[in-house]
Amino acid sequence: MISANFSKKTEIIVLTLILVFTVFFATFKLSESPSVWYDEGFYVQSALNLASSGQSGLHIIPEKIEQISQITVGYPLIYPLALALKVFGENIVVTRGLMVIFILALLVGVYFLVRKLYGSYYALGSLLLLVTFPPLYGNGKSVLGEVPGLFYLVAFLLSLYFARNKAQGSFGRVSLLVLSGLLAGLCASTKPVFLLILPAILLGLFIYRKSKIFSIKEIFLTSIAVLIPLLVWFALQFTTSDSFGGILGFYANPYAVTSVASTIFSSLKAFFSSSGPIYLLVLLVVWIFALCIKLRQKSTIQIEETVAFIFSILITLAYFRTAGWYRYIFQAQIIAIIFFLPSLFIFLQWLIEKTKFGFVSTKTLATIGLILLSVLGTYQLAFHSWVADYYTSQKSAFWDDYFKKEPKDESLLIYNAPEVAIFAEFNGKSFYQYLAPAGGVWGEDNLKLVESGWIDKVIVRTDVYSGEESFLFKNYISVGEFYKYTVLQTK
Repeated sequence: MISANFSKKTEIIVLTLILVFTVFFATFKLSESPSVWYDEGFYVQSALNLASSGQSGLHIIPEKIEQISQITVGYPLIYPLALALKVFGENIVVTRGLMVIFILALLVGVYFLVRKLYGSYYALGSLLLLVTFPPLYGNGKSVLGEVPGLFYLVAFLLSLYFARNKAQGSFGRVSLLVLSGLLAGLCASTKPVFLLILPAILLGLFIYRKSKIFSIKEIFLTSIAVLIPLLVWFALQFTTSDSFGGILGFYANPYAVTSVASTIFSSLKAFFSSSGPIYLLVLLVVWIFALCIKLRQKSTIQIEETVAFIFSILITLAYFRTAGWYRYIFQAQIIAIIFFLPSLFIFLQWLIEKTKFGFVSTKTLATIGLILLSVLGTYQLAFHSWVADYYTSQKSAFWDDYFKKEPKDESLLIYNAPEVAIFAEFNGKSFYQYLAPAGGVWGEDNLKLVESGWIDKVIVRTDVYSGEESFLFKNYISVGEFYKYTVLQTK
């Protein structure tokens, strides 16, 4: 690979500009863009209740917090979020402010990892591609597990790199291996999809078994460290009433897919018909090509890159078993972007040698590609993306103001809209909930209170109110429609 490094002064200037760019877009319209949505409502409510009462879970009825094991984000996000809410106050800016910190922490980790593996040019180029990738903000500003899990993953790879370059048997090496194990366990505990890092690590160790990078004793010690956060996750996430088989069944098939073949076929069709998956495909093809060239030339492939590659492939394969939402390939996209520029260099160098295009350098071609992708990403981020669609929204401000004025003594049910319920929580409003996410239903008994007209007011999505479930609201009249939600009052 071509050595490419900036001077220290240039590196600092470019890194500062990249981080300023990131802070601007990560904090711009923080409370509104992107719109607060369903899953985010679950996680914020859980953290709010943990901060206020010491128990994570959701209010299904006002007087009781119910722990819901199917909340698919674990304590490595929920507990820091609860701490932030307790220290800085309960509002949407605080919750998303923590996510901005996770975004910046991820970028810092990527910078040091790529710099150590390949050099400053590749590190800064990878950062530039990341910070101009709109889904980083679409998934990262929302309170979701993707970016925190990726931060723990990158931190694990970085710790592994430092450990590998310490003398065997030294205290520093052992300490870093323990740290890498703890970080891998935290990654796997953040969200079930990150459990795929565990087979990726095992496959990586199997591939490098003959090189004896790590001793059996070191692998055993690191494995113990991995298990500690996982055991904490099991203790905090699940109750004695949860069956092991039920948990495995939910994580293996959270959307209750009945026809695996048709789901895979549908996801495959979508994968080749949209820009997001096609972008991932291009990244992976270049990466695979570069790895093949390295193998053919008998160049060194670092174990960190191998583990990251296996993880990305596993994430991509897992996507085909899901409902086909592109958020499920986000982790693979981010990891593939991290390793794209070094891979592109290898691919272009091979291509130039084969085609004898000696009049243009590999670095020139790679830099042109880097600039074009970054400019396109910045344009999308500013004008044509999930986050850009909500730059002018006032949805969060509306619901916050609504619940400030809502009478405290009036009974309220929020119908399968946890993203609205968090604003009620922020403002101390008691409420009932009915929730029907993939994997379960909570608050069915509360529907009887609605059918009888006992509840004073109901907030429900407008499409639900006008759909097949409209019979539930026969004792109510609409008093307003706001941001695709309808507020109902008893007749």
